[in-house]
Amino acid sequence: MSSNSDAPMTGRAQPSHAEVAGHERLTIIENNLALTLLAKLRDRRTDVAAFNAIAAELARLVVYEACKDIALATKWGEGFDGSPLDLQIPARVIAGVTVLRAGLIFEPAFRLLLPASPLYQLGLRRNEETLEPTIYADNLPNERSWADRVLLVDPMLATGGTATAAIDVIRRNHSGRIDALALVAAPYGVRAVIDHDANTHVTALALDDHLNDLGYIVPGLGDAGDRYFGTV
Repeated sequence: MSSNSDAPMTGRAQPSHAEVAGHERLTIIENNLALTLLAKLRDRRTDVAAFNAIAAELARLVVYEACKDIALATKWGEGFDGSPLDLQIPARVIAGVTVLRAGLIFEPAFRLLLPASPLYQLGLRRNEETLEPTIYADNLPNERSWADRVLLVDPMLATGGTATAAIDVIRRNHSGRIDALALVAAPYGVRAVIDHDANTHVTALALDDHLNDLGYIVPGLGDAGDRYFGTV
């Protein structure tokens, strides 16, 4: 860990793991097999192909967990013997918002599990000296009622700066629930998101320990975008 007194996290108080772990709007997925896969993502020796395959599988688990309470409707189907069958489908519009570029880790899971749902992109770049985000791309709808529920996907919830900026963009035309989905999150980022918006929930595989003085999650995964796209 750097000892640079000018590092962006210097002087910022961080909540402890225990201070945020029990929050009613935070869900940490409890699955021992998932933890073994997450351990492989944490290992810097894991190559790009393995990282991508494992990340896609874990992203699928996070989407499943976040959507376990969605409202359902039924449509007519046909059973294996030809008899009428009621089939469950989402009752409301669930839209995804991908934070570029690392959020694309969630795209395969989203497309597989919610094939009829729109998936928008929001480009946010973090200034590594100030940790402040800048929006460089945005294709979210300008009309109201474009979704009943929004899944905001980004594999790392670190300082929460990117997530809260994304939430502000979503809130231009969406007043419903937002679910911020991540593979790993830091207490600092979770607190920032939960305090920023009263109708945003966080779902992650792990609540890590803290942020280092440069604003990276410890132990974290490294730079998830670089590792996913092989640009380390």
